[in-house]
Amino acid sequence: MAALPLAAYGQDEEQARRRFRAVRVLTAQCMRQAGFPSYDPGDGFLPPDGPTGETTGAGGVADGGTGTGAGGVADGSAAGAFGYLGAQAGTRGFHTARAEPAGAGARQVPEAEQRAGDDCARRGLERITDAESEPAELYRRLYGESLRATAADARVVAATAAWRECVGRAGVRAEDPQSLAVQYQGAGPDVTPQELAAARADERCTAEVNLAGLWFAVLAGYQREQVARHAGELEPLKRALVEQDRRYARIIDTDG
Repeated sequence: MAALPLAAYGQDEEQARRRFRAVRVLTAQCMRQAGFPSYDPGDGFLPPDGPTGETTGAGGVADGGTGTGAGGVADGSAAGAFGYLGAQAGTRGFHTARAEPAGAGARQVPEAEQRAGDDCARRGLERITDAESEPAELYRRLYGESLRATAADARVVAATAAWRECVGRAGVRAEDPQSLAVQYQGAGPDVTPQELAAARADERCTAEVNLAGLWFAVLAGYQREQVARHAGELEPLKRALVEQDRRYARIIDTDG
């Protein structure tokens, strides 16, 4: 499936990662100024995985999500971010919800340093966000509206009911693929037999009722209508994204 229509006006995965790196640079700079010269941004951050970390709400994307998961393709990796699983379901379960084990020898961050790190991260994010354009808010609003409209669409509602009945026959109880995946969030790095069984049922039933394909198709239809209505307002976003990306690169290259 091709990228969703609104994806042309949002950050791609590489831009999202540069934004994340820029926030880390600003956080480290702030921490040095706060008297924590040994602070490692990796102590307090995990890199974004596909979507920009916003993976809740209808379709598994937060209202206003802004990453390639939100505007990406429905292959095994991107679809997994929506709660729809691909070929890895049988071995990794709900892999997008897996907690990564801490690295060997990871430094224990003192509480005072962690609090300062949280504050510096907030300031870095605010500095990045303040520079982002007004049309970006329109983009986030339209994305949220398209997700809500898709979730309420009669075709999606009917397909979700068919999915629910299908997984129910396998002994799995869930309202939709997203709520099923949420059940296993924070479950730790080990995939249990129960999770594997649920993931396999999800994969099979999603394919059987074509829930993912229908969901993406309906979402794309709503977004095409939005782009047609708001093209003049959205077009400046493309130019703004280029400038934002340059700004992230400058922050990274000059260490803040």
